[in-house]
Amino acid sequence: MRKVIGKKLYDPTKAEKIAVYSNGMDADDPMYEEEALYLTASGNWFIFGQGGPSSSYACPIGNGRGGRDIRALPSESAKAWLVEREFDDLVLEHFGEGFEDA
Repeated sequence: MRKVIGKKLYDPTKAEKIAVYSNGMDADDPMYEEEALYLTASGNWFIFGQGGPSSSYACPIGNGRGGRDIRALPSESAKAWLVEREFDDLVLEHFGEGFEDA
């Protein structure tokens, strides 16, 4: 899957996969959700996500099916995504400035 957002093409096959997160549900669970954070060669962040019919990736026409989507992210949102999911090493690798030892 690839998607045009604005005037940019987001394609997971041409970007670096940084991290993958799943909510821990089985893939056949209606609440199942999995997201992969990507970084393009030109420095743009995006999420490729998929999920069941009760997830945030549910088919928008409400037919009881799951779905998938690509969502562009500003840098601060990508950083927050990594922090919320406790990918601490990746936060420091990609957004290392602004942190100090406790």
